Amino acid sequence: MGSAPVRFAIVSLGLLALYLGWIGASLLSPNDSFLDSLYKAVKLFVLEDSGMFRLEHPLTLEIARWLAPITTISSIFAAASTYLRQLSDFIRLVFCSDHTIVLGASDEALHLIADLSASKTGKIVVIEKNANAPNLQELKKYRVLVIIGDFETKANLEKARVYKAKSVISLTSKNEKNLSVILRASQLIPDSRFENPVKFYLPIKGFFHTESLQSSGICDYPGARKKKIIVVNLVRNRARCLFSKHPIEIDRLGKVKEPIIIFDTYNDLVQAFIVHTAEVGHYPHNVKATIYIVSPDAEIKVEKLVYHFPAVRDCVNLHSVPLKSGDDAVDTIAELIENKQGNHNKSVLLMESSPPSEMIEAIRIKEKITIDASVTFVIPELDNGLLPKGIDCIKSVETLEDSLSGAAVFMASLEDSAKKLHEAWYNQNYMLIKAAENEGMFDKASALKSKPAFLPWEDLSDEQRKPSISLADHAEIKKRYILSETGQKEGSSIDAKLVDESVMEVLCRMEHNRWMATLKMMGWSYGSERDDERKVHNNLVPYDELDADAKSFDNTMIENLQ
Repeated sequence: MGSAPVRFAIVSLGLLALYLGWIGASLLSPNDSFLDSLYKAVKLFVLEDSGMFRLEHPLTLEIARWLAPITTISSIFAAASTYLRQLSDFIRLVFCSDHTIVLGASDEALHLIADLSASKTGKIVVIEKNANAPNLQELKKYRVLVIIGDFETKANLEKARVYKAKSVISLTSKNEKNLSVILRASQLIPDSRFENPVKFYLPIKGFFHTESLQSSGICDYPGARKKKIIVVNLVRNRARCLFSKHPIEIDRLGKVKEPIIIFDTYNDLVQAFIVHTAEVGHYPHNVKATIYIVSPDAEIKVEKLVYHFPAVRDCVNLHSVPLKSGDDAVDTIAELIENKQGNHNKSVLLMESSPPSEMIEAIRIKEKITIDASVTFVIPELDNGLLPKGIDCIKSVETLEDSLSGAAVFMASLEDSAKKLHEAWYNQNYMLIKAAENEGMFDKASALKSKPAFLPWEDLSDEQRKPSISLADHAEIKKRYILSETGQKEGSSIDAKLVDESVMEVLCRMEHNRWMATLKMMGWSYGSERDDERKVHNNLVPYDELDADAKSFDNTMIENLQ
C-alpha cells in the first residue's frame, strides 16, 4: 500500500486518531468501559459517530472526528494507487517483448540500468529476491518493471517473459551464481526464437575465470541459435575502458610515439590491460608497447600470465621489476623513466593504493626525476577536484564505471563495427573464390571456401569473432595515426581510402601485426600448411613475406575503417 513513507504517515495518523478518539469518548462518557470507548473511537473511521456529537464534546474528539475519516480516505487512495500501479505493471509485463531482463538489483545493475534508460534501449525488467533491497527505490525513477522473487525459479522467469526478451543479464556477486542462473534461464527459450535468438550475458569477475570459461565451450550451443550465451569479461571491459580513456601512444602534444607503460602493482586489471595491449597495442613501423611491472611479486605474477598466454612476450615488451625488501617503488620508477630516453611516450599507471595516496606518489616520482622527461601519471578513479594546480602531468581517469555501461556490457557498437569488418572480409574472400573458379584454380577456390570463418556473422562462434572484435578495437589506433599524418584535428571524419600510398602501407603493416598478435594470443602458431584443428596458420609471417591475396585482406580491412 504505497511507499514506506506513505504507509508510515497513514499508520501514524490512524494511531493518533484512534488515541484522540478514545480519549474523547472516555471524557464524554466516563462510565463507559475501556473497550466501549475504544469501539466508539474505531467507528469514527467508518463515519459512524455513535451519537457522540449531538452533545457538547471535547476538543480531542473533534480532532479525531476529522482525522479518522481522512486516514480512511487516504488508505483507500493509497491502496487504489498501489493496485492500479500493480495492474499497470501486470499489463506492461503481459505485452512486454524485445526487452532487457536484469537479474538482481545490485549496484552494478543500477549503474547498467541508469545507462540503458538514458540511451532509451527499450523496456527493462528487474527480478530481485529481496523486497527490501536498497536500490529498489532508486530503480523507480527509471520506470523499470520490478518483480520481487527468486530469479532462479521458472515461474518468475516466465513472469518476466524471458522467452520474449531481447537480452538477459545476471548481475549477482558470485560467478557461479551468474552461470547457474543464465544456464537455467536459457532452457526456457522456445524453438520459435531460432531466427531471433535471446542473448544471455554472463558477467564474470576475475580475468582468468573468464578466459577459462570462454575456452571451455560450456556456453556454446552448436545449432541452438534460439539462445546465445555471451561471456562478459568485466575486468577486460575495465581494461578496454582505461585503454580508451588514455591512449598510451599519444603524448600531451598529440604526437604518436613509442609507448612505455609502468605499473606500480599487479592485479586483475593490470593483467587484463597487458593482454588487451598485447592484442591491440600495435603501432606504426612495427612498434609495440613496452610494459614494466614494479612490484615485490612481479616476477611470479608475470610468469603466471606467460603460462596462460605463452605468446604474450612476442606481442608486447613485458618486463618484471621485482622490489626487494626496503626498496622504494618511487626510486625504482623514477630510475626507469630516466633510463628510457628517445622518442617515447611514458605513462605511469598508479593503482596500488587509494587515489589520493597515488597522487602523492606521483608528485614524489616527479620530484625524483632529474632530467626533462615527458611522462604522464595516470590515476584511475581520482576525483578531478583533488588534482594539484600547476602540475599538468597527472591525469585523472575519473571513473571506470563505463565498463558496466550498456555499450561495454552488450558491446553493441563494437560488435556492429566488428560485424561490418567481418562482412568486408567475407565479401573479399567470396570475390577471391569466384576469381579462382573463373581461372580454373579449383583447389585454391576449395581452400578459400573451407576457411572456418567463411560464415555469416551470426553463425560464428565467440572464438571466430574474436579477431574481428580485436580489429574493431584497433580501429581507434589506426585513426589516430591517420590524423597525426594528415594534420587533421581529433574528431575529424576519416576516409581511409583517400590516404596516400605510404600511409596506407604503414596501416596495412599495422593491421597485419595486430592480426598476428590476436591469433598468437589465441594459441595459433606458424606452419607451412594451414591446419585449423591444430591452430596452425601459414600467414603468421612478416608482412613482406605475404602473397598478394593475403595483403589484399589487410588493405580491405583498412579501407573499411568506420
